[in-house]
Amino acid sequence: QLASQQVDVASNLDDFEQTIELFRHQPSYRDVERLEEIIDIVENVNGRLQAADQQALLLNSREALLGRSQTDYTRLRISMKQFSIFSDLWLVINTWRGHRAAWRQGPLLQINACELDREVCGGASRLDR
Repeated sequence: QLASQQVDVASNLDDFEQTIELFRHQPSYRDVERLEEIIDIVENVNGRLQAADQQALLLNSREALLGRSQTDYTRLRISMKQFSIFSDLWLVINTWRGHRAAWRQGPLLQINACELDREVCGGASRLDR
């Protein structure tokens, strides 16, 4: 069972790397007009990356309990880091798109200053990494 779970994680790694390449090289993954579709993909991949990371931690702990050497999941960590660039960009764009009308044209007194600061400054710092 441990071996089959490791194979599952490894096959997911190939899929993650292919997805990252799509975001890097496919012009359709740079089209803001496809925001909703891209956000669905980003959220799906983020969830799968988190699940794979948890699975890798669980497998490593099981390997340790069985006295085996732990599998190296560096590829997963690299994929997570590489995808975070695209994820952060699209999530910030989505947040901006969702709030821009209220922030730009809404009554000033109805703007939640803390939320605005958190979203704008947080988004800028995420994109600045």
